[in-house]
Amino acid sequence: MRCYGIPPKMVRMVQVMYKNCSSAVVNGDGRTDWFQVKLDVKQGYNMSGFLFLLVVDWVMRTVEHAVTSIRWKITTTLEDLDFAEDLALISSTFTHIQPKIDRLNRKGKGTGLKISTKKTKRMRINTKNNYAVVVGGQEIEDVDSFDYLGARVTKHGGAEDNIQSHLGKVTAAFNKLAKIWRSGQLSKDTKIRIVKSSIIAVLIYGCETWRMTNRDEVKPDTFLHKHLQRVLKIYWPTRVTNKEVRQRARTCTICEQIRRWRWRWIGHVLHNMDHLQNPCIALAWASEGKRSSGQPRETWR
Repeated sequence: MRCYGIPPKMVRMVQVMYKNCSSAVVNGDGRTDWFQVKLDVKQGYNMSGFLFLLVVDWVMRTVEHAVTSIRWKITTTLEDLDFAEDLALISSTFTHIQPKIDRLNRKGKGTGLKISTKKTKRMRINTKNNYAVVVGGQEIEDVDSFDYLGARVTKHGGAEDNIQSHLGKVTAAFNKLAKIWRSGQLSKDTKIRIVKSSIIAVLIYGCETWRMTNRDEVKPDTFLHKHLQRVLKIYWPTRVTNKEVRQRARTCTICEQIRRWRWRWIGHVLHNMDHLQNPCIALAWASEGKRSSGQPRETWR
């Protein structure tokens, strides 16, 4: 806190609030015995989130080094992406990532934070180097894709794997509500509202940044129609005319909603965000190095 210029009086006030702190757990059977809290912040306390983010930000500032990052703009670099305790370290070469993660592990332990090797993943893009990255004597798993903040990140980019991952999560959520779909006490309108709040919300989470192809756009609508037939107990005839196919195509709402959300997001980025913020830079960003032969992939923009 002193490093950020917070007055000494405020620092002492925070120290007093956490000195000799004791807590108890209240459950259905009553209250447990009081126990002393020596680590972490108080659960539910107003300043807990602020103090935790302050520590994480200080740790990352001590770890950052311009040499180990990637070129972001002509005069700036991108070192990492952070959201609370979910940290994504970025390096242009393998020789930079091991010293960077060693510094993060060392600085984090000094503040009581520890890297979980089971939750940490490593992804290599356009490299033949297969050397291991080690944290505390344990090797980090090398993967072709991983989930970060609810989104699936892959080597080749695109939204195909991300959409497939969302479909798997939504299918599990839909099956858990099977009793509701079979219930005769609930009206169709109530079931539709449940679908919108519990199923569609999960399906299109984070869709504003999806780079979709025509093939990707069909999957969410196909999923919705298939499961709505089960909810509303509608069964199509075995033979369907071309006119009926066109009529059903007009009822596709997921793809249209995704388009609206993407337009709303790009409008927010271009009109409301500063040009130095990461979303604005990412629209026109191009990686260093030579591209392999073949037709280039289209960018999100």
